[in-house]
Formats: sequence, structure tokens, C-alpha cells
Amino acid sequence: MAKQAPGNTRNLDPTKLERVADLLQDLKGRAQAAYQAGDLFMLAVYNDLLQVASPIVVKAHARLEREEKAALNKVEKTLRAQEKAAREAAQQQAQTENEPASA
Repeated sequence: MAKQAPGNTRNLDPTKLERVADLLQDLKGRAQAAYQAGDLFMLAVYNDLLQVASPIVVKAHARLEREEKAALNKVEKTLRAQEKAAREAAQQQAQTENEPASA
């Protein structure tokens, strides 16, 4: 069985995505502060962390968007099927009512 990647988004929800986006912004702020302080070592460390964290956040956001869209598509498909079934039932009822009574 394949190991899950550290950026596994299986249990992703909007709250968790917001938390990791906040973490990313915090790293960017710290990198900016290191730059302004002239701390080259810490700037390099924050840059490395950003290079790892940023793609994870971007992928997680894209996945959440895809999952939300898929859920919406599923709901639409279900409603369309229900509407079609109701329309067919109404047509069947109309046909039954229009048939002459045979005795």
C-alpha cells in the first residue's frame, strides 16, 4: 500500500484550509521581517519553508474547490433525475386518465 503524502487532503475542510493559509501568510510575514532586519540566514530558512508550504496550500485549495464543485454537481444530477421521474410519472398519469374505459 502506498504511503500518504504529508500534504494529504483527505480530511480537508474550509477551516483547516484557512489555518494553513494563515500559516503561509505568517511565514511570508516572517520572511519579510527577516529581509528588513538583514538576517540572511533566517530569510533563507523562511524561503525554503515557503517553497515547501506554498504548493501544499495551493493544491489543498484546488482540491477543496474540486470537491465542492463535485458535491454541487451530484446534487444537481439528483435533482434532475427526480424532476425527470416526476415528469414521466405525470405523463403516465395523463395517459392513464385519457384512455377510454373498457367494460
